[in-house]
Amino acid sequence: MDAIRSWAMSVCLAALAAGIAGMLAPKGDLEKIYRFAITLFFLCSVLVPLISLRHVRLPTFAVSSADPQAAELSQTVADQTLQQVRENVADVARSVCQKQGVTPISVDVVVQKDANGAYDPQSVSISIHAADAGRQSAVVSAVQSTLGIPAKTSVQ
Repeated sequence: MDAIRSWAMSVCLAALAAGIAGMLAPKGDLEKIYRFAITLFFLCSVLVPLISLRHVRLPTFAVSSADPQAAELSQTVADQTLQQVRENVADVARSVCQKQGVTPISVDVVVQKDANGAYDPQSVSISIHAADAGRQSAVVSAVQSTLGIPAKTSVQ
């Protein structure tokens, strides 16, 4: 952690030094060369400390399938990830509906896990008010083009 703190400090100081040097840059023929030297100095100041960070190891933990708490934790993480994917897709669908002038009553998203373990949204169902029934096809079209998945609406 000290290595990262040291690197951040050197980047801040290099930025300060480069900023001051940039204000003092001569005008005219030498300006481009001077600015290039300042840029090279700042780039080296950022990259050289990173070389010392290659020895820094971040802590990791392994999940054992034999440990019931680990299995429960893995399931909880999977459930939360699935819920977050549903919420994110629903938020995008709501935003698209709002752009079409429709405030949805509810948005339901069907998500499946594919063979690689990635979450794949399959479809979106949007409930809208009867007053917005005239915009139903525009909402479906906009949601499908934005999300790239089938969408359907129902009027309530």
